[in-house]
Amino acid sequence: MIKNNSFLSFILVSLFILSCQTRKDQHLAADSFLPMQIGNLWYMNAQSYTEIQDTVRINNKLFYTFYSLVGGDATSTFYLRIDENNKLIEGYPDSPLETYTRADFSAKQGDKFFTTGKKDENDNEVTWFKNQMMKSLFRLILFIIQI
Repeated sequence: MIKNNSFLSFILVSLFILSCQTRKDQHLAADSFLPMQIGNLWYMNAQSYTEIQDTVRINNKLFYTFYSLVGGDATSTFYLRIDENNKLIEGYPDSPLETYTRADFSAKQGDKFFTTGKKDENDNEVTWFKNQMMKSLFRLILFIIQI
């Protein structure tokens, strides 16, 4: 499970850093720096890739089904959408009222957000720092290479 989360996090952080653009309509899922359209594929090699395979409605909101194959034998499925505030939200079909904020694409340096908003043990506070983001990305890349 850690490999799956690390791989997806690597893809999402890489896309964010390499493709940031200043646009007014970034909240449009199909036209963002994380384009969400069925068939989109992020390919590392024959044994590791992520593909958008379908859409699903969770709590009356459209989520995209991200399927990942990691190392040829581990798989994971995530349900993601970009909301009207330009936040990357993960949803859960078996818990439709639960959401998790994976990223805030409109955040500025020093901005903070909480991952669930519930103020419990699973609600992580995230502060965006440019240098910290780059160091984390490089650590994540090194971790994935070692796997």
